Amino acid sequence: RNVTGVQTCALPICIISHADMRETLAKDDKVVVLDLRRDEDYDADTLTMPMAQRLDARKIAEWSSTMAKDKEILLFCAHGRSISNAAVDYLTSHGYKARFVAGGFDAWKAAGGATAPKASPRGKAP
Repeated sequence: RNVTGVQTCALPICIISHADMRETLAKDDKVVVLDLRRDEDYDADTLTMPMAQRLDARKIAEWSSTMAKDKEILLFCAHGRSISNAAVDYLTSHGYKARFVAGGFDAWKAAGGATAPKASPRGKAP
């Protein structure tokens, strides 16, 4: 439970492994992939994940209210720590199905996960 007493995602349920991520992306068209890296991490890289929407984690209350609750949300930050944990906690406490990529985008790339060139400027969803 978080400080508000609302049940949130408990580890390891809120983490998706690289193998499960690959499988989910290959078979599920109802999945939403979010790139929530901090601006400096996003700007320092030329890549993102295929299908990823770039959103600002600091504005989660704004953009999450427009998302469908019937789709699973898979999200990542650079390292899979504070931003990912906070985002998954927020989303699950508001009724969304959300998990974050184990180790973040850096670990995803190191494990040979699919990448794509960034398609949109920082802070703007494609």
